[in-house]
Amino acid sequence: WANEILEEKKRLEEAGEWEIDDDHYLSGEIPKNEKTKKWFKDSKAVFSCKTSPYEFNKNCYCDIIFPGKVEFNYAVFNTIFKSLASFENAHFGGKVVAFRASFDGLADFRNTTFNEGTEIRYSVFKSEAMFDFATFNKVAAFSDNEFEDGVSFSQTTFNNIAAFNNSTFNNYADFSISKFNGFANFVSTSFKGENSFHSIVSKSGFTLNGAKFTLDLPNFNQANFKESPNFINIKFEPEVPPGNFLNSITTFIHPGIKARYQALKRLAIQAH
Repeated sequence: WANEILEEKKRLEEAGEWEIDDDHYLSGEIPKNEKTKKWFKDSKAVFSCKTSPYEFNKNCYCDIIFPGKVEFNYAVFNTIFKSLASFENAHFGGKVVAFRASFDGLADFRNTTFNEGTEIRYSVFKSEAMFDFATFNKVAAFSDNEFEDGVSFSQTTFNNIAAFNNSTFNNYADFSISKFNGFANFVSTSFKGENSFHSIVSKSGFTLNGAKFTLDLPNFNQANFKESPNFINIKFEPEVPPGNFLNSITTFIHPGIKARYQALKRLAIQAH
């Protein structure tokens, strides 16, 4: 199916009948003529919607090419049989939408390419979520989500806006060695477990304005920012080391914690 759809797109392009407007935010490509509109309709994959939510029990959707828009709205990725939702090495050619979806098992999107806008919002990840080595070529909107277990975006490439504002990470959140080539938005994000932004590269704005850290100090060791990051109004709970003894000169502070504070100090100086 995917190969036939892609061949049809190639035929339209060669005939000069492929006409689109490119929306650089969440809408993705917008067809302009009837033939292109028909292709978008034929290539769309609607797995689930509000009136007909779908329950996924299949384990693996690996290496699949989705040439058009994909919708997972209100979907439930079931773990009755301890299954997982694996899209490892998949290629999403169109926009991906998952609105109020529930990922009950391991969500595996490693090495996945998201070519158009990605909007996974108001969703719950009840088990681990892995987006390592994934590539987001357009806007990646992960706002207002609940990550109940650990999540990893290690060595992930964000080529446009990356939005995690108002999301909650209840376990570890690993963004180490990732590339943020567009604006990164972590406004009012809650980090309740360990976190790592170790060795990230940020080529545009980066904000943690109003973010809250409950257990672990932000880890920006070896992070590289082209523009000064915004750390205004960050909140640290008392459990964040060295905790209530921050002002005590007799308190032993682990070298790893010192390194994190030194990295934050360096970034603060860089901002002025």
